[in-house]
Amino acid sequence: MNGTLFLYLVLNIFYLWHSGYPQIADFILFTGMLMMVFYTLSNSRMVMDSVYLSILAYSALTIVINLIYYAYLHDPRLFFSSMYYIYNSLAFILIAYLFSKTPDLTAKVIYVGIVVAVFAELFFCLVYPEYSNRRLVGTFNNPNQLADWGLFMSCALVMLKIYRRFTLFDYVLLFCMLYMQTLSLSKASLICSILFFLSLPFSPVVGRTSKAFIFFWRGHCFYYLYVFSLLHSAKTGKAGSCGTRRCKIGKHWP
Repeated sequence: MNGTLFLYLVLNIFYLWHSGYPQIADFILFTGMLMMVFYTLSNSRMVMDSVYLSILAYSALTIVINLIYYAYLHDPRLFFSSMYYIYNSLAFILIAYLFSKTPDLTAKVIYVGIVVAVFAELFFCLVYPEYSNRRLVGTFNNPNQLADWGLFMSCALVMLKIYRRFTLFDYVLLFCMLYMQTLSLSKASLICSILFFLSLPFSPVVGRTSKAFIFFWRGHCFYYLYVFSLLHSAKTGKAGSCGTRRCKIGKHWP
């Protein structure tokens, strides 16, 4: 099951179909969910935690509400919405289950998965850059997805090492994700990134020396990264866009 979680983190950056549809990484993680369900059902001594039951009850309540709406609106999208709630609930339960059984191994798997995904995305952004209206897209379908992914991975890295200090390599990972977020020119993501780095010195993952460094340089870094992203986008904006290129890495458009 930890293997499916690792593959999900690595392959989550690749979009083979349009946004809103399950991607290959989602099917892999769903395989891990099925393995967890089958193991739970086959283990007669398994006791369901109250947190898991609460999440499943919330998903069941959401399905009932969507069915009531469907009786009046007859909109099939309500069924897809219910499926997403079930998927997200099972994903949370799977990760919580893995942390309860093998906490050290699960933490290591997630960390390595984040590292591989960050450098893989950075490789495609630098070697095979793709832009939409001068905004970096990477392997995603639109720039906002790239920016959100970078922000979420940054938060996951902090939560993963909440009881340990960041190493120099961890700061390199954060800078790589901030670099890609900046080139995506997502205003919402940049605002959240500013809040993220404003609060980072108050986290236990940051030592005293790092706190002083972040306080001194964070304003300068954001300014120069933003200016660099504008210059970089102006220079490479004609290299290609989502609407003009016929073939993307891992995607084939008609």
